[in-house]
Amino acid sequence: MTLENSPRIQNPDQSRPASLRDWLIQHKRVFFVGLLVLLAVWLVFVAVIVVKNSVARQSPGGLEGYVLSQTGAPLAAQLSIADVTTQTYEDGYFFFNRLPAGTAELVIQSGGKEMRQPVTILSDQAVNLGRIILDGNIQP
Repeated sequence: MTLENSPRIQNPDQSRPASLRDWLIQHKRVFFVGLLVLLAVWLVFVAVIVVKNSVARQSPGGLEGYVLSQTGAPLAAQLSIADVTTQTYEDGYFFFNRLPAGTAELVIQSGGKEMRQPVTILSDQAVNLGRIILDGNIQP
């Protein structure tokens, strides 16, 4: 094909819209589909952030109770949940606050022996475990 036979645009200004308004009129379907896609992506992004923040903002809870011997006497004990540790008071009472809600394992150590108990921590509540009786069957 020679240069003389190649297709030419008679008026170069005819292929280029004069303004953005003219371009939008010519390509309105493409523009609106693209706008809808951007809006959908933005809505998904916002929804992910909202869900993530609502899960992360779940309020902490607490645990309380007493550690007692078989005779009902209060015991000095060390209690642990994950990386949080506390001691019983003189009357055997213990309290954990600001624990993440969910299930966990409470570890009670007293007199060289250890007891493990599954617990459920509720959001915005202090769960009362009542009296935990340490018997002679605790694993040393």
